[in-house]
Amino acid sequence: MRYMHWSQLSTGDGSADPREVAQPQIQLRAQPRARAGAPRQRGQGLVEYVLIILLVALAVVLALSLLAPTINSIFRAIPPAL
Repeated sequence: MRYMHWSQLSTGDGSADPREVAQPQIQLRAQPRARAGAPRQRGQGLVEYVLIILLVALAVVLALSLLAPTINSIFRAIPPAL
């Protein structure tokens, strides 16, 4: 099957008006848009970075809450040693 641009279509009488061509006879190839998915990919990357930052922050808060008693005992032992 041969694909043609709409400007190359003809009704047989020399006119190239695509509105006069019967619908079943038209086989147009869709022109791909340049970088059609780019904005969506940028937004997706931003969401991924935010999720990574949130996971790191959650890990830090969890680690500090688990280590809080140990850190507290270390800091309480410093003034008497001075």
